[in-house]
Amino acid sequence: MMSTTETYQESWTCNPDFKHWPEVLKANQKNRTELFNILGAPLCQQIREEVIEATERYTAELRSIAQEVGISVAEHVSERCSDGNSLLIMSGHQPVVYHHGLLAKARAHQNVVQVTQAYGVHVVIDTDCGDSGELVWPARANDAIELARGSITEPTDKIFRQHTIVHSKELLACSEQIQRGLINVGLQEEADRAARALALYERFAGRSVLHAHTIVRWALQGFVMPEVPLSSLFRLDGFRQVLKHFCAEPRRVVRCYNTTLDEYRESHNISNKANPFPNLTVTARECELPLWRIEDGKRKSYKVEEEQQQPSSGEIVSRGSITTLFLRAFCCDLFVHGIGGAKYDRFVDEFAENLWGVKLPRFVVASATRYIAPERLNDLERTSIYASQQKEITARPQSFFQVGIFTSEEKELITELDAQRGSIRQALAECSTAEQRSPLLHKLNTLNKDMSEIIGCSGFGDLFRNKTKLERELKVWQTRSFPFFMVR
Repeated sequence: MMSTTETYQESWTCNPDFKHWPEVLKANQKNRTELFNILGAPLCQQIREEVIEATERYTAELRSIAQEVGISVAEHVSERCSDGNSLLIMSGHQPVVYHHGLLAKARAHQNVVQVTQAYGVHVVIDTDCGDSGELVWPARANDAIELARGSITEPTDKIFRQHTIVHSKELLACSEQIQRGLINVGLQEEADRAARALALYERFAGRSVLHAHTIVRWALQGFVMPEVPLSSLFRLDGFRQVLKHFCAEPRRVVRCYNTTLDEYRESHNISNKANPFPNLTVTARECELPLWRIEDGKRKSYKVEEEQQQPSSGEIVSRGSITTLFLRAFCCDLFVHGIGGAKYDRFVDEFAENLWGVKLPRFVVASATRYIAPERLNDLERTSIYASQQKEITARPQSFFQVGIFTSEEKELITELDAQRGSIRQALAECSTAEQRSPLLHKLNTLNKDMSEIIGCSGFGDLFRNKTKLERELKVWQTRSFPFFMVR
């Protein structure tokens, strides 16, 4: 199940192959000595114990909330070994409505925890910003099928942990809109699943997005991974000591960060200076660290003055560019990434090596793509290819007889015309003067026009005329970000 495979409905990405993940875990354990030397083994052990304790505490809180709203969830898979000496396997993501790729990563995380008898922790990146309740679904607009969008969270420019689910009336309207959209494109079963999921969300109307997304996902996916918000980790004593160490030489950190970014862009031929992350600003008086200061639920750049060598008071958390630096270096033995996180963590690897002279524990990658209507996508991909082959179909229409688009009558006419074209081409090859070729070319031109007219009146003609519409619809069915509960 977990190897890199492709099927009609689903394609898996697993790097390395899942069967090798326990080997990666063992190798990471052996290579932790150098990392422990950065802070000292006792502090690293303290951090792990505090992380597990905070995770157990928050997971118990979520269970209590689930019971309060009447939602049943499974037991989590790693309760039997929840102590500081356990193997610790982490993953993480923002609190959003998961698409199937994110759910596949969660399943891979669950599987490796079970296989290795480790303790699993999912870190909720609650310090990020955006639309935490965005939903997309296919819907009909006039005679076209397009992506429709909506949200089940109250709009705000604050960080995710401040977000709440919309009230019942708005949630019901959103649910009805989604169901109509799915039914109108022939996806009744998907509409029913969406209705059941949004009925669960209705129990969280006006309540925290963090709680709602996790508990609804737990209930629908059938398993539980212990969870903890990122902001909770940075309130732990061990993490505060990590921050103190990280901020001890701010200018060196910034210089190393910017240099690594520049080298990363050059080696990957990236011209955009904001990719993968923008450089940190430095002035004679102060420098910007890759951290956020949280004030009134909003993120602000964290800048320190020349003489400041430790974090100031207030809430300080990591930016997305280095969140996994702390998690992989000082918390876990293995980190499970999706495709996006794996791409950016190559920079984190290089930054850690430049900053500390050590290699971070190796991460693994898991994701999957499952389409909401794979049969329809397959048909549309095929017809879209034909829509772009007008010249070839006109030149060699008999090569496309087996496609099933030409009628029997059209095939007969095409066969007759193509035979006449063949005869004229043969006659042209035998001509020696322009006077001999001219009437034959005129006749061939007439036959080509007749052929184009027949093809234009056929089903292929419809494809040619609707090429742009087909391409737009194809993008809808190729979408991999539909909520997992809509997809079979």
